[in-house]
Amino acid sequence: MDGKEDLKQKIDEYTRQIKENPNDAKYYYNRGGLYSDLQQYERAVQDYNKSIELNPNSGFAKHFRDMCLQAMGK
Repeated sequence: MDGKEDLKQKIDEYTRQIKENPNDAKYYYNRGGLYSDLQQYERAVQDYNKSIELNPNSGFAKHFRDMCLQAMGK
């Protein structure tokens, strides 16, 4: 399995966790990081925003969201 396939498999795992635990910010945060690694910045921003909504004190989620926005030219 190559790196991208491994990341996609991990995304699927986090998606399952989100379905089971929709109010757990860490799963959105972690999946956002994987989307970012794949340069799928819009999806990453969506997940970081949800993570921030669930855990407003998450400085890391805000930081990485802002990095994705910057990569998108926003």
